[in-house]
Amino acid sequence: MPPGITTPTKGGFWLRSTIELLPESKKELLIDYFDDAIVIADLGVQKFRSKDIEGLYNIFSQIIKDQKDINQFQQFVNELENAYGEIESLEYRNQALEYGLDTLNGEIDLTKAASHTYYAITTTMYKGKGLFLDISVYQKDGLFGVIGIQFTNYGNNVPSWLQYPNAKVAP
Repeated sequence: MPPGITTPTKGGFWLRSTIELLPESKKELLIDYFDDAIVIADLGVQKFRSKDIEGLYNIFSQIIKDQKDINQFQQFVNELENAYGEIESLEYRNQALEYGLDTLNGEIDLTKAASHTYYAITTTMYKGKGLFLDISVYQKDGLFGVIGIQFTNYGNNVPSWLQYPNAKVAP
C-alpha cells in the first residue's frame, strides 16, 4: 500500500474522500490515478447520455471490446435504458479505488486497480433519490478505458460515502 497507509477500507476499496485526507506525499499517486480516470468516466457519462453508442464503445477498454462487438454493446446499452430510463440529471458523489495487493510487498498495484466513479442520478423512470450510476475505469498499458457501467438503486438507504458531505462539489 502507499507508504503510511495501513488500513484499507473494507473489501479492497479506497474512497477518494478518504485518500484526500492523507498528507500530500501519501496521496499524490492515487489522486493522480483518480484524476485521470474521472476524465474517462465523465466522458463515458456524456456519451451514454447523448446516446453516442459508437463513441462510448470507443472509450471502453479493449478487454471489454474483446468480449462484445458493437452490436452486442448496443444491446447492452438498450437494456440499461429500458430498465432505468434516460438520465435527466446527475451529480458526482465520490470515487473508489478497487485494487488487488501486490503479494510481494503489500502495496497497491495500480496496474491491477479500477476506479469507480459514482454519480447520483435521476432518470425518466426514477425521479426519487437513491439511484446511482457507477462508471468503472481500468488502466492497461498506460491507457484508461471504461470497463463497466452499472446502476444501483439504494432507495432511502444511500451509504454515507455517497451522500453530500463526501461529494466533490455541493449539490
